[in-house]
Amino acid sequence: MLDDLAAAIEQCAAEIVVGPLPAVQADPLQMHQLLQNLIGNALRYRSPQRRPRISVEATLVDDGAGAKLCRLRVADNGIGFEPDQAERIFGLFQRLTTQVPGAGQVV
Repeated sequence: MLDDLAAAIEQCAAEIVVGPLPAVQADPLQMHQLLQNLIGNALRYRSPQRRPRISVEATLVDDGAGAKLCRLRVADNGIGFEPDQAERIFGLFQRLTTQVPGAGQVV
């Protein structure tokens, strides 16, 4: 998956730190797409003042009913957003700025 983003990673000299990732039952193509989108967005919405640093990690957690769930965390030092904008940002085909190219409609 990082191979798919190699040109973008090299262009901005991004540092990608991948911690231990547990084996999970999931559709490999969907997981690939999810991680590629999250890391791709972190590269796209980077701060011009600093080198991008993106970390990916996951842990297994108990759901309280005896099942294990995977908590995936992707974090970056990009431009960020206000917490009250999260619902809009994570809606399909929406974005908050025209400063960065994308397929979403600015809301």
